[in-house]
This record gives sequence, C-alpha cells and structure tokens, in this order.
Amino acid sequence: MIQRDEHPYLRKPEPYLKKTEPRGSILYALLRPYLRKGDKILDSGCGFSPLAETLIAMGYKVTGFDINAEAIAHLKNTQPLGDWWCASYEEVRPSGHTILLLLGAGAAWNGEDFHNYLVRTLMKNKIRIVFMEMADTLQEHPRDEGYKNVQDTLRERHYHEVYSGSYESGMAGPASTRTYNIFARAQMVYTPEEEAQIKDRLRQLGYMGDS
Repeated sequence: MIQRDEHPYLRKPEPYLKKTEPRGSILYALLRPYLRKGDKILDSGCGFSPLAETLIAMGYKVTGFDINAEAIAHLKNTQPLGDWWCASYEEVRPSGHTILLLLGAGAAWNGEDFHNYLVRTLMKNKIRIVFMEMADTLQEHPRDEGYKNVQDTLRERHYHEVYSGSYESGMAGPASTRTYNIFARAQMVYTPEEEAQIKDRLRQLGYMGDS
C-alpha cells in the first residue's frame, strides 16, 4: 500500500486556498436552495473546505477528508464541530450522507481510486445532491477530463443536472474564474415551479448560471 507521505496526489496546499472568502459565501448561496433540514454533508478531498464555516454555523453536520495533513489539522483547529479525516480516496468508507461536495477538481479525479470512491459513495449513501466545481482556465488541464468523467458517472447513475454556471471566486491567479454544476437524483426531480423559485432566488443574489 502507498504510504501517505508518498501518495502521488499529495502536495503542499497553495497558500491562497486558505482564503476561503468570498468563494465560500458564493458556493453557499448556490447550494442553499437545494439544502434541507437534517442534511449530512460529505466534503470530498476537502482541502481547507471553503463551505465548512458557513454550513456548520447553519447547523449542518459536515464531514470532510483530504490526503493533506496540514489542511486537516487547520480544519480541526478552526472548525472543531466538523468531522475531519486525513485519508485518501482508497481509505474512506463514508455512510449516512445526503449531500456530496466535489469542490476544486484536480488531476486525482482521473484516477481509478477516485472513480471507485465516487461509485462506492453513491451506492452506500443516500446522496440527493452532488455539487461539483473546478477552476475554469483557458489552458487544457488533466482535471478537465476527470470533471467530465464525473458528470458521465452521475448521469449513468440516474442523476441529472439541475443547475450550472460560472463565478468569480476572488482567489489569486488563474483559479479565480470557476465553473460549477449541481446534480440531483432522478427520484428527487424538482417541479417546474420549484426550479423557477430556485433560479429566481439565485438571480436575485446575482449568481444566475448558464442553465
């Protein structure tokens, strides 16, 4: 088994990732219309978890994991009400969650270990909403294929896209412009009236997406 300090996807976190605002507030505004009381949120490859502070403050149970010990130590110190694990995609076996966060797509999303984790998580949990996001740069990046593969896997498992778009996160460098997609289980299809209400709320907040 690969030692954690030798893992191919382990690298020192970029300093700008510790600055979670305004990215966190924007992501919460996008996710909020789809949240329900009692939702349990799983933040996969969470890094410094830009949504943690707001979700925990709003009373949601948040569990997150990342291969990077520095990021997890930071979250345990700053967000002690969350449940944080230092673990790889191969190691985690989450259960009991309803919302899956896949924020900050990276090259790891192309790996078999990530694909197996995603399928396993969708099977073993009652995931109602999947919220995915990545940097939107002009240059091609390995994460692009991984992002598309995740979308294909979700559709194969009867999730459908309910919302998508892009936003300016305020992060440094080319990572500032970001793309997001929200998928819902087919069994949880929103009525046209509910979808209209959600889009009206997001439009009022200034976060109207592309679909």
